[in-house]
Amino acid sequence: MKSFLGRIVAFASVAGSAAQISWVKGGDGSEAVCAGIDETCSDDSDVAECTRVSFGLCQSTGEPTTYLTQRVLGFALTQGTDSQYMTGIELLEPNPISSNGYLAYEKDLVAGSGTFTSLHFSSGSWVGDNPETIGGYIGTASYLMQGGSISTDVNDFMIPVKAGVPETFVAGAFKFSLFGFTCGSAFSMPDGTTYVGIRTSLTLVTTSTQVVVTYNGDKNISTIGTSDVTLITVTMGDKIMGLKFPQSYNVGDLLNGEASENNSKNIVNIKVAQVPSDPYSVYVDYLFAASDLQVADKYFVYDPTVTVQTAVSEAIMY
Repeated sequence: MKSFLGRIVAFASVAGSAAQISWVKGGDGSEAVCAGIDETCSDDSDVAECTRVSFGLCQSTGEPTTYLTQRVLGFALTQGTDSQYMTGIELLEPNPISSNGYLAYEKDLVAGSGTFTSLHFSSGSWVGDNPETIGGYIGTASYLMQGGSISTDVNDFMIPVKAGVPETFVAGAFKFSLFGFTCGSAFSMPDGTTYVGIRTSLTLVTTSTQVVVTYNGDKNISTIGTSDVTLITVTMGDKIMGLKFPQSYNVGDLLNGEASENNSKNIVNIKVAQVPSDPYSVYVDYLFAASDLQVADKYFVYDPTVTVQTAVSEAIMY
């Protein structure tokens, strides 16, 4: 059986199947996008369960037959270069305190003049034995434009972040963000830490026998090595769904629980590795410079982009 990065030749039966997901449609026609919410997150859930988000091209039934499911698995502190960690990464377990799992979502939201409707959901988990003393928070926020359009330079979730140049979102546009912050009265970064990492998993679910997944245009799991990932492409007949990974992220200060607008940018490193014993899943690790997160009340936000392309047109999902 070939890996996630090769040709899929059998049905992928994995957690997060369509029976567990509530789908919401954005846009119309052959490029309509569906975003999926797993509503099983509860007070006792772990970070992977609560941060699960799925997305793919809608079918006539309203549910995609091929889609990707992303989960946040954990938080890591690494030493050495951006590639050395891959031989010995040790994930920190999410904090097991009560009500640690968090998921909130709303759909059919109308804002401003009512020229658009959207779905918004945010999820995450605390990390650290006692976040009030030393710890952090990691999570995701996702948005699907159900109809209409909007132009905005603000990313509004747990911490509203000034994004910079306004972006225009049209019906069917999908965006997800990865974010986190440091906290605690005695927070300090351990000596020698070079990167703060978030490990996620990305799982392909499909009923097709002709889906092809590649990295950086032409790589697979045996050839990508420790190179940074800039593009993941899922080819489904005459349609291509791609995840584009910008090479920078926003970082700044939290002031009274809100993000200051004097944020800056830094370089992010993104690595992939096969999930053991699961040919349909890969780890996607995001490495952020520890020098940006030396004290409490520092946040970071990273915004991958997703595209859907046909033979004759391209619709961008941010």
